[in-house]
Amino acid sequence: MRWNRRKTALIPAVIVLAALALATGRAWGQAVFSGSGGDGPDLGIGRMIAPYAIVHAADDWIQLGGELELRDIRPNGPAGAQVRDGDMLVAVDGALITTREGSEHLFDARPGLPLRLTIRRSGREREVVIVPTGGKLAKAKSHASEPAAAGSPEQTGGAPGAHRPGWLGIGLSCQCTVQESPDGTGIWSFAKAPVVFAVRADGPAARRGVRAGDIVESIGGILLTTSEGGRRWSAIAPGQSVRLGIRRGQAKIDLVVLAAER
Repeated sequence: MRWNRRKTALIPAVIVLAALALATGRAWGQAVFSGSGGDGPDLGIGRMIAPYAIVHAADDWIQLGGELELRDIRPNGPAGAQVRDGDMLVAVDGALITTREGSEHLFDARPGLPLRLTIRRSGREREVVIVPTGGKLAKAKSHASEPAAAGSPEQTGGAPGAHRPGWLGIGLSCQCTVQESPDGTGIWSFAKAPVVFAVRADGPAARRGVRAGDIVESIGGILLTTSEGGRRWSAIAPGQSVRLGIRRGQAKIDLVVLAAER
């Protein structure tokens, strides 16, 4: 793959991004890191698909929401002899791709320096070594903050009076999409109830007892997987009391979180 971080397309139910995340700090339903030119290192992998991606601008790294599905392998490229279309990238240089170390090893790849990839194929893991070719990677810098709401996109301007999302201080692992309305509001749609994968210790959700691993099933008594549930999630505002229906193991609990301003 030749690294070219840029927004490539917006197709129904899938957000395709690369530089869009770096530019705005947004988390989307699906992230596709794609390349078709540029000066970066070339792995010979056309697309690497993550469930979602979050850019941590302050620390300049990309958090991947799951293993990467590898697509469009170029037969004569560096990965062509060892990687197959549909392989899942599990780890880089021994570090899981979902960790900061694994992400940085991938995105900081340098031509001529071997990468040890752990891939899963048909349920079995194997290690392959790929030597990127091409020019030196110029890593893009981001000047945006982390997503402002509970995994929701940060607003970046828009018309006067546009919705400013409230901040709950949690990150979600979800099968979801986010589409942007004309006023810049992120409109969420959830295919399944999302799982809390991270909780900010100093955030509103932590103060009300939300934990990593909790499943957020509803908001204000409305299932998140309905269109109304997605609309309510999208409309969370600073100062709003948000009643979250949580499933924790076999237990179901309601927690009221006061959304803050980020």
